[in-house]
Amino acid sequence: MKKLVNCFIGLTIGLFSWTGALSQISIEEFAINFSQPVDIANAGDGSNRLFIVEKVGRIQVLDEDGQKGEQPFLDISSKVDSDASEEGLLGLVFHPEYQQNGYFFVYYTATVNSIRDAVIERYSVSADSSLAEHSSGVEVMRINQPQSNHNGGDMAFGPEGNLYIGVGDGGSGNDPGERSQNLTLPLGKMLRINVDNLPYSIPANNPYAQMGGDTVREIWAVGLRNPWRFSFDDNYDLWIGDVGQSAREEINFISASENVGGLNYGWDCREGDIACPGCGNNQCDEQTFTDPVHWYGPGPGLSVTGGYVMRGEFYNVFEGHYIFAEFARDQIRTLQLSPGRSVAITATIPANNISSFGEDEKGRVYAANLSGIIYRVVEAGILPVELIAVHIKKENKKVFLDWETGFEFNASHFEVERSLGQESFKQVGIVPSKGDAGEITNYQFIDQVYRPGDYSYRLKSMDLDGSYTYSMNLTIKIENNEDMLVLPNPALDKIRVGLPVMQEAGHLQIVGLDGAILHRIAVSPGDEDAIEIDVKEFRRGLVLVQFIGEGNISFTKKLMLY
Repeated sequence: MKKLVNCFIGLTIGLFSWTGALSQISIEEFAINFSQPVDIANAGDGSNRLFIVEKVGRIQVLDEDGQKGEQPFLDISSKVDSDASEEGLLGLVFHPEYQQNGYFFVYYTATVNSIRDAVIERYSVSADSSLAEHSSGVEVMRINQPQSNHNGGDMAFGPEGNLYIGVGDGGSGNDPGERSQNLTLPLGKMLRINVDNLPYSIPANNPYAQMGGDTVREIWAVGLRNPWRFSFDDNYDLWIGDVGQSAREEINFISASENVGGLNYGWDCREGDIACPGCGNNQCDEQTFTDPVHWYGPGPGLSVTGGYVMRGEFYNVFEGHYIFAEFARDQIRTLQLSPGRSVAITATIPANNISSFGEDEKGRVYAANLSGIIYRVVEAGILPVELIAVHIKKENKKVFLDWETGFEFNASHFEVERSLGQESFKQVGIVPSKGDAGEITNYQFIDQVYRPGDYSYRLKSMDLDGSYTYSMNLTIKIENNEDMLVLPNPALDKIRVGLPVMQEAGHLQIVGLDGAILHRIAVSPGDEDAIEIDVKEFRRGLVLVQFIGEGNISFTKKLMLY
């Protein structure tokens, strides 16, 4: 069954959304258990496979059903320096003629003798289409990186079959070396080269192709800070998500007809639509800049993830909308660009730590969660509930989940699901829904937990017809118990006993005041977070609940049965 996180588009009235011709966009879980995925690509070879780039230096393969290959397509983790948060294997692109020549290109960071570089290499597929030829790597380009951050790393083939490479400004903050506006450095630039043969060649119509001296002739555009994901639309319109310093995050749009060499996106003279607040570049007065089509901020701490224009049979209402993410705010957003270049945000949905987007060969869009989940972006019909807010808090060993809805239509109930650590989610409670409501409605669920660890919760909003949506995940940390918990107390028919995390086995027993053992079970380390015991057949009155360990641990609690 598909797992959906939804967002409604409709007429906004006051604080909540009304239906009308209500439409929505959602994400559904497609594949799990990846190690920090940072890029998604397809090979264009008719297989409709997805290739998932893991930051540590591996590329995994997914078939069109979301099943992972038995071994990585490529593992170059021994070459890759992924120690810092913005370092690692960062980009992957397949040659437009991959089906014929088998070439693909990777972008990664490497550190040798304390010298940091961004490296672009070409590899070939092996005779087995599920595996690359590991020994086929040929270096295409090497770029010195002064700092560990702002490496860029995205690549895409554009018009005329040339390879575009997004390179960050070299790191630190506010571009202290004024590198992004310096034509003698490749940093803070969009590069453009031809890689049909190696060594690569520089297209004759690159803006600085005929320049001499130290000018970097590979430069196509300047003035980027950290272009974290860019893409070409089907008609080769260019979209760039450029991560800002603290005042602005920006989306740049350049139509295919306007994508000429030599454009200046502004950094570090400008940040988004304003002069850079913290930069010291004094060579900006005579410059002509291309402003972003959309920006937001100030931060600090925000981080845009660029995406794709949604097109094709799988997107009707959202045909032509650009999808991108705000990594720090845990959101996916879509925007629509009008012919007059005005922008409307058409959807916002919760999505944790989206590090990248990708497309399959059929045009479906996917999103990578840095924690290891790949989502598929879908359109869906009207679903039952609009969640305005979900909050989580703890008191002692109780977790309080509070949420508000602004719209409910044919809603049945909410199922509260919980996960501990890497465990799968399981249902821990049901809360009836109001059903049909066009006003703000408040709900609460209280969960008693027993084991320590990092808990995740989510709401499953159920419709009367069985369809459902998921909220975003909320996490909370529970510290280790130092005592045994017995709940409820007093009890009528069942109790749940929670034990601290222990390394020794033992027995859990219920003992009458006369010393008779009424119930006894063996307990091992790592057993369920709470042990349920049926007590309805026991004589009413006071009894003792005891854990007797095989070592030195023991607990005793009084329990009143009524």
